Amino acid sequence: MFPVVLDLTGRTVVVVGHGTVGRRKAAAAAESGARVVVIDPAVNEPYRPEHLAGAALVFACATPEVNARVVADCRARSIWVNSASDPAAGDFTLPAVHAAGSLVVAVSTGGAAPALARRVRDRLAAQLDPAFAAWVELLNEIRGQVLVSIPDPVRRRALLDGFADWPWLDRLRAEGVDAVRAAMLAAVPVS
Repeated sequence: MFPVVLDLTGRTVVVVGHGTVGRRKAAAAAESGARVVVIDPAVNEPYRPEHLAGAALVFACATPEVNARVVADCRARSIWVNSASDPAAGDFTLPAVHAAGSLVVAVSTGGAAPALARRVRDRLAAQLDPAFAAWVELLNEIRGQVLVSIPDPVRRRALLDGFADWPWLDRLRAEGVDAVRAAMLAAVPVS
């Protein structure tokens, strides 16, 4: 497995089948900024290979027979595909995800035990309070200043690694974002 976070903004994602699973995948793709095209053989039209035109990613969420055709058609066109009925036949599976601002935690079992992945995600999510999201945003903000102010990559990395250490999160919880921002900026040499 090769974990990756995809930016689907403006990309076409085709969902074949619009039952419970198809609706969930279509909603997740739309939420990530994708242009979602839904083909529902059970309601409006039979699936045809032409439906894949321009697709960056495809979810096969119909019957096993239709999904097998979708997977074969995607493979012939070098389009990444996920098969709801036969995860091993597709190119990828989706992890259980928790997002808190820009912090995203994804847990995968490679399709072997989705229920376990959800439970692990939920246990981790319970520990990720809103301070984590604020910390990530602050680190992003400070990173820009560090990149401009410190030309030496070794010093830059050491400083950024230090800011990403747990005592800063504890301090953010105790003192607030503004105080921690000021303390971090004080540690960044002015160029």
